Amino acid sequence: MGIVDKRFGAELITDKHRVYKFDALECLMDFIQEQPNDYQQILALPYDGTGTLKPVASLVFAVSQEYKSPMGRNIAAFLPQAAPKGKLMSWEELVSSKP
Repeated sequence: MGIVDKRFGAELITDKHRVYKFDALECLMDFIQEQPNDYQQILALPYDGTGTLKPVASLVFAVSQEYKSPMGRNIAAFLPQAAPKGKLMSWEELVSSKP
């Protein structure tokens, strides 16, 4: 699957270098919960739409109706310096909250 909307995509790289692409962060989260492993990299696209994947540990996440993500859970990733005001979560907080 390719990433259609450059504001919401994500990518996961396994220890065996297999690459999985996701149209939305919620799909990535579901995949990780169904197949918990140690992954080489977990990346996401910041909402700014530039299309540059970043490690999820370097991003903050917001859940809001303002962000109409493809799968409907309205999750968006941001670089910390470009993040909106309001409740923001780290990747670990987001995954454990299961929005």
